[in-house]
Amino acid sequence: MTIRFLIPLLALSFGLTACGPMSDRRSAPAEAEAAAAEQAKEADDFAAPNHRSDAYDLGIAYRRNSCILRFNQGLAVTQVLPPRHIISGPFDKPYDDSRLRAVGMGSSKETYKFMLLDGVDVYSVPLVVRGGCPSMDELPRVSPELYKLWKNQNSPKMLGTHLPVNRARTAKATKPVIMIRQDADRYVLVHEYMHHVFNSVREETQNYHDENLLSDLALRSARYSSVDPLAVEDEENPKVLTEYLTAWADYIETSLTLLENFSLEELAVEDVLNQARESGLLSPVSDYNKKNSQVYMKNTFESGIREKLQGIADDSQKNFALAQLAGLSGLGTQILKLGKIAALRIQQADLILNRWEPLKLNLAAGVMSNDSQDVWRATPIPQRPTGPAPCPHLQGLKAELQSRGIHWPMADGL
Repeated sequence: MTIRFLIPLLALSFGLTACGPMSDRRSAPAEAEAAAAEQAKEADDFAAPNHRSDAYDLGIAYRRNSCILRFNQGLAVTQVLPPRHIISGPFDKPYDDSRLRAVGMGSSKETYKFMLLDGVDVYSVPLVVRGGCPSMDELPRVSPELYKLWKNQNSPKMLGTHLPVNRARTAKATKPVIMIRQDADRYVLVHEYMHHVFNSVREETQNYHDENLLSDLALRSARYSSVDPLAVEDEENPKVLTEYLTAWADYIETSLTLLENFSLEELAVEDVLNQARESGLLSPVSDYNKKNSQVYMKNTFESGIREKLQGIADDSQKNFALAQLAGLSGLGTQILKLGKIAALRIQQADLILNRWEPLKLNLAAGVMSNDSQDVWRATPIPQRPTGPAPCPHLQGLKAELQSRGIHWPMADGL
């Protein structure tokens, strides 16, 4: 249910910012076509290279990557849904690995057909970076209503997004929806599909839908905001303290679920895809996809998620002490558990990042950019700041919450 979709061009140290039958492509909405022209003017900024002599040029690599695989290039994919095979994935998230095994070696065309079979509609957004190739232009194009949802996510660097059906109904959708740029590739298509796989398993096994989560967040955020901050003199007032700690625990429980289903799911999907690639279940995967995967995971986690999780862990210790002093042992146990979950998520994220760090180093050593003079670029590109940038899927989530009038205090600073 994560918003990415994603894999946007993100880079921590590379100077880039960072989820039916074929339709008649001539029916593309005028609004989307106009946006495509507008985007072309900004294409150099979207995929611009960093001219450091020791840097792997993600900008150039993205452009060229979009031209590597044709839409129908790859193996056939079964058009019969295999039996569910649910396993535990990263961050203890269950998913059905039979779906990834089915599409891992398939062409984009065959993968698309299988995705339709699995209950998700897929559309292309007519945006192509200058010098790139519209490798996904055989997908049905977005309707004006869907394109509005794309724009509402306010993430110009976004390559794709997955929307559960509840967040796509305003665009007259009756199924979950995936939208990807036309110059994205099969890897992005599979990444977005994995969000659908995670979300569908979550809904089936937990009977807890995206709409339930957003409704709980609205209620619990409002309740917590009404009692926060806790005045010092109220720390010894049992009634006020109990109300505060209960509101905090409920709010944090929902916030952790939100982080797990959005930000941390980005890492989970990438970890699953990297493991599938290494085991030969996902192929071909370009050098760009390998490199960008590491950069994307790093930027996603370091764009404020680590700090939010650490803040939960720290606050749980303080609130646990308050609960103990007030004799609220049951509430204290609940609070302590939430802190341990937050700390565990940090450890699990670090394990994922460290697992693929050698991949990053090997590529950096083997694919130094000696072609950083961009043959498609006619004018100089201003130097952009390095360091983590706001992640597109987080911006999309914040835009969704804003459209619903939901204030999520934890989103501040993300």
